[in-house]
Amino acid sequence: LKEARDKAADSDEVQKCDSEIEDLQNLLNNDVLISGVNLESLQPGSSGMTELYKALQEPKFRELDSEDLLTERLLSAEKDWKSTIELLKHATLTLKIINLGSLEQQSKYASTWFEISSTCAQELRHAASIWKQVIKNDVQEEILSKPQGKSYALSVGEIYRVVKILRASTRLYKPWILLAPTSSNVLAVLDECLKLWLSSGLVEALLNSHDDSADQLLESIKYINEVDAFTLYTCITSATSPTCYISGLNTDIVPGIKTVEWNGEHYLLPLANIWANLISRDPPNLPGHHFPIVS
Repeated sequence: LKEARDKAADSDEVQKCDSEIEDLQNLLNNDVLISGVNLESLQPGSSGMTELYKALQEPKFRELDSEDLLTERLLSAEKDWKSTIELLKHATLTLKIINLGSLEQQSKYASTWFEISSTCAQELRHAASIWKQVIKNDVQEEILSKPQGKSYALSVGEIYRVVKILRASTRLYKPWILLAPTSSNVLAVLDECLKLWLSSGLVEALLNSHDDSADQLLESIKYINEVDAFTLYTCITSATSPTCYISGLNTDIVPGIKTVEWNGEHYLLPLANIWANLISRDPPNLPGHHFPIVS
């Protein structure tokens, strides 16, 4: 931008460049992730980009490139400063998350998320099978008219909400997943859970149940689904409420989800219920690593 300003042919172009430089400086100063970046240190040059392109072709970085479309974003960053800032934010967040805890601690959390997501997948397979039979026999309205039937649909929805919470965790802590080969399947399992839920017919059942609890549950699921990693990061670094010991997310990230204290740690209630009822009566054996420790 400064080079373009120096080469500007008239005052209008100079003014436009000055305005863009001011916008860039304000963005850098106000963004929680990159407020410490020195603009003067961002020197133009293509050699760094070339080295990055080469690095992303290495086998160990291919999955990261595939997940985050880094090659495409690098191409955009060469041409547009806003794309450069977004890439800088992404890189900064990735480094902060990678440096949060040891590899052993990160792997333990990733393994725990895999264990919970696998349990959710098993429950959703069973529920989807049952509800497809309900639809086949055309008795869904009859079942949902009874308290037990409505309660069953809500309980399955709660399991899916746990899936979406874990998906939010993997959005924020994605580097942990990609760096832990034994737990990398967690993303595939969570994707399977999504397909099971959407194909089960239970979404429609809850929508048609005309129940306030069902409406609140579906709204909560939608909210979790729309929260991006940068928002999640901001919440865990600036929040005044505790952080869920399993998910690594702030306990008030989703309005309406209750929390519980278990063995001295704070948990989102749906996660604690899944763990205690379907996995173990004992709390998860996680490292002594407390969230958030992000600077």
